[in-house]
Amino acid sequence: MQFARSLRTISRVARVAAAASFVGVTAAACQGSEARVGVHYRSNTVLPRDLFTVQIQDGGRVRTLRGAELDGRELSTATSGSLRFGYRAVSSTTIVSEGSVEVPLRNDWRYGFDIFVDSLDPRRGCFGCIGAKPFPLAAGFRRSAKDSVWIVWGGNSISNPAVY
Repeated sequence: MQFARSLRTISRVARVAAAASFVGVTAAACQGSEARVGVHYRSNTVLPRDLFTVQIQDGGRVRTLRGAELDGRELSTATSGSLRFGYRAVSSTTIVSEGSVEVPLRNDWRYGFDIFVDSLDPRRGCFGCIGAKPFPLAAGFRRSAKDSVWIVWGGNSISNPAVY
């Protein structure tokens, strides 16, 4: 009888240990299995942010952000495939500017996209920037003939970010 109780106790302990081990392994496997994207509009004094609509596409999802939502909003994304970041600026019925870029998605990664209106590449002095792309700006909305709308993007690990 004592022997049977000992076997049941050992069996119970083994099941609890196995369950705890499973939870630990599952948690470790899930660590870093997220991806995010952030959006900032940085040129409010040049063109009001209310003119801008941003679309973020990752796989089957399409999310749209407008106006005040472009002030640091962060969204979860898929962890693989590609992300398309596109914008359109419209004043009344005039398309002021539009453009898009596509980046590869990764586990444990956060992209940040910044929108600038400038005549020079805004990456000067930028740490962690991965790319920048200028898009034409309608003539009536430029401060100078060289002004463009720039999309600048960078990225960093979520769980182990580089500190710049």
